[in-house]
Amino acid sequence: MNYSRYQQDIFGMVDFNFNIQIQAVAGSGKTFTLTEFAKKLPADQASVAVAFNKNIADDFSQRFPSNVQCSTLHSLGNSLIKQNLRRSVVNERKVENIFKYKVLGFDSKSKKFPNKTDQVYFWDWRKEVSKLVSIFKGYGLTDSTDIPKLIAGVGELYQIDLPELPIVQEVYDLSLDQTGVIDFDDMILFPLVNRYEFPHFKNIFLDEAQDMNPCQQKFIQRLANTQGRVVVAGDTFQAIYAFRGASPESMLEFKILFNPTELPLSICYRCSKAVVKEAHNLVRQIEAWDNAIEGIVDSILPSKMNSIISDGDFILCRFNAPLVHHYLELKSLGRNVKIRGAKIVQSLVDMVEDVKKKFSSCNLSTISQYISYIEGRETMKKNKKLYLLNLLEILSAFLKEQPDTDKLRETIIKAFSDSTEGIILSTIHGVKGLEAKRVFLVAPELLPSPRASQPWEIQQETNLKYVAITRAKEEFYYVNNS
Repeated sequence: MNYSRYQQDIFGMVDFNFNIQIQAVAGSGKTFTLTEFAKKLPADQASVAVAFNKNIADDFSQRFPSNVQCSTLHSLGNSLIKQNLRRSVVNERKVENIFKYKVLGFDSKSKKFPNKTDQVYFWDWRKEVSKLVSIFKGYGLTDSTDIPKLIAGVGELYQIDLPELPIVQEVYDLSLDQTGVIDFDDMILFPLVNRYEFPHFKNIFLDEAQDMNPCQQKFIQRLANTQGRVVVAGDTFQAIYAFRGASPESMLEFKILFNPTELPLSICYRCSKAVVKEAHNLVRQIEAWDNAIEGIVDSILPSKMNSIISDGDFILCRFNAPLVHHYLELKSLGRNVKIRGAKIVQSLVDMVEDVKKKFSSCNLSTISQYISYIEGRETMKKNKKLYLLNLLEILSAFLKEQPDTDKLRETIIKAFSDSTEGIILSTIHGVKGLEAKRVFLVAPELLPSPRASQPWEIQQETNLKYVAITRAKEEFYYVNNS
């Protein structure tokens, strides 16, 4: 098999016990490189390949040799919890439920809060409390005593409005104490803070290392113990999940933690030469494959996009709201089209309920009033304000097409899907790890996002543009309105 010069350098490290960090550009075959590396190791060495999500872990199982255990970090952590706790159930809304029931005293029988003030406080702060607790768990805090010195910096870093400090501390401690119910953050944190005995591996393969938080990094360190060798692959320029709590400097932190030999993987096999040339404007080390086709990069109008788009193509945008217009237009033309990202459905349904709670009904008029209300809240963080306005803009677009508010929920559910059939509309975040023959970037003026102000935010916006461009195997189009 013909390996690139970069792969040959990496495989030359097989017989050494050095930790390795691979800086892999988009489409460079990093998974292939990791699996080939694993195949060259002795079969009796205990090895594990850690994936970012279950779909990737399932793909790993098909590609890594049979002696390599393939798993997500969360699955490994959950297994350790099950071994050490008699009973536990997974609930993604664990923190929100603690805030609602244990801290604010919501009565499950009467379906009421003790008073109106607590009810308003819950609806105003439930997302912020959950986000802060998640971030602090990602930091690996063992109790709430460190929160007071960290919370102001975290609020500024992630542009989060800060609820009352004692509330956050109480929810955090109750979340650590409640071991019978766990969320995804607990799957990583609990095995560490409770000092569970970890399985030890001779080789630990980690993909998408740029998207790890400090707690996940420590989890990898415990898997390696003092004898294991860590082979980390990632791309600094595809770090786009800091808003979820991933460290913006994850690759650098891995370098500090494991002192690895750093090696590049710079040839992009996925994209055409024209697409790589466009990506090269953002990431200088990316190289085109000699045998790649020429391809196309161009700017076009929406009417041109509608005339040439076909099933399997991606329409991407920084935000979901502009995608709704294209979804409705293509749907009216009888095209098989979906907006990728079923998770947003719950946020939209929650927003409908928020509007109803404030204005008794959810329609174009009350949404307009809610928009004015949010825009007038000077103390609200810019990030939260833009997020809420984005949700309201999506609801407005749907209501303009389907004014019947009773059918709004059904319309939303039909629009959003994680299916990859037909024409796929998606935020750039939603297609990370995917690819298409043709990619259309609509509303390119939204990159960088108006919410980006800090240096790490601006860098992640640049990374998002790079991710969008490198989803295209052959053709990439900027779709401008004029």
